[in-house]
Amino acid sequence: MADDRGAVQRGADDVGNDIASAGRETYLLHLVAAASSHRDRELARRFEPLGLTVDKYRVMLAVARFPGCTMKELAQFTSIDRTTLTRMVDQMVAGAWMTREHATRDRRQVILGLTPSGLQLGLRAVDSLTEANRAAAAMLSEADIDAAARVLELVLRNLIADDNLLARVVTLRRPE
Repeated sequence: MADDRGAVQRGADDVGNDIASAGRETYLLHLVAAASSHRDRELARRFEPLGLTVDKYRVMLAVARFPGCTMKELAQFTSIDRTTLTRMVDQMVAGAWMTREHATRDRRQVILGLTPSGLQLGLRAVDSLTEANRAAAAMLSEADIDAAARVLELVLRNLIADDNLLARVVTLRRPE
């Protein structure tokens, strides 16, 4: 049994060495993914008493930030696949957190909005989110935060070819 664990550890070391030799870019994006994953777990813990998931909060945020939000915009902003998003919106409409209407010009297009209770829930979730973000950034100076934001904006610029989508993701607003 000990020999098996040794072989597994040697294999893990080889993978670790391959990852380490992949470069600083790989390490940077590994840290971004790890930070995002751990933050989402903390948010899930904080949102649970509200009956809210992290993805549902992201949906609410997008709908609040983009009045008259369409399902296409919602999918772009949240990076949640359309099938999952449709099921989630169905649940949120059934829970009276969100409204869904068809556009008058194109009945195939769905327009989303928050109900008063959805807006209240979203505001309570923002308080939890703010506390979690402050705790995560507690040892960072304003200059550190600004520098990290600039780096991540550049990474997104390299990853998102569509300028309109990039503007929405970076600013949390529709481009003017």
